[in-house]
Amino acid sequence: MNTPVPYFVAQANLPYELPALVLLNELSNPNYTLSYVGTATINGNPAIHIHTCDDTDLVSYFVTPQEWYFDARSGLPVLVQYGLPKPRNMQTSWPVSTSYANYQVVNGILVPYQLTMNVGPVVEVATVSSVAFNRGLPSTQFQAPPAGGAQ
Repeated sequence: MNTPVPYFVAQANLPYELPALVLLNELSNPNYTLSYVGTATINGNPAIHIHTCDDTDLVSYFVTPQEWYFDARSGLPVLVQYGLPKPRNMQTSWPVSTSYANYQVVNGILVPYQLTMNVGPVVEVATVSSVAFNRGLPSTQFQAPPAGGAQ
């Protein structure tokens, strides 16, 4: 049985495995507020703590807050904390965090090759073996339109 996902769950479920894309979207979105919180220590290293949130309406206010931590020396993201809203109530969420490590340069872009995701008590570690950008998709990946259909 398929159950539709409420739009506010999708709004909060960003591609945190690609921190540059999330941050680029938030920096270019005039509805997002970015606030300097202060300094912190993450894994024994000094970090800069930034709070981000889309405050345009009540739903966005509840589902988009994020706590970003950037390495004080390199400026790279080392941790993001956010909530994944529960489908029946946007005001309650599961605590989630993603930490980033082992950055490597790919086509001039620094990419984290190790990600650790915490969803409540569940911890998952992902190690990236390779990254490729702008590879394109072959036309065979797309279904042909039905015969007689509009072009």
